[in-house]
Amino acid sequence: MKKSSKEVREEKTETCENNKATKRIRFYQRYIAQFIEIAVSMSVSVMAAGSACLILNVRAASPRSPD
Repeated sequence: MKKSSKEVREEKTETCENNKATKRIRFYQRYIAQFIEIAVSMSVSVMAAGSACLILNVRAASPRSPD
């Protein structure tokens, strides 16, 4: 059975909208993945800096033996 041109246009429009939605979903997935990656790397950097400061402060506060 042959489809009318109106049905063909409607199918093409629906397919195009689905493709746009798929592209949008992929874009947001990449965006969220990059955000998580940056957030994790920043938190690791902050924890490392905090540990370094704590170690330096403990060493500075510890009594030194007289030479």
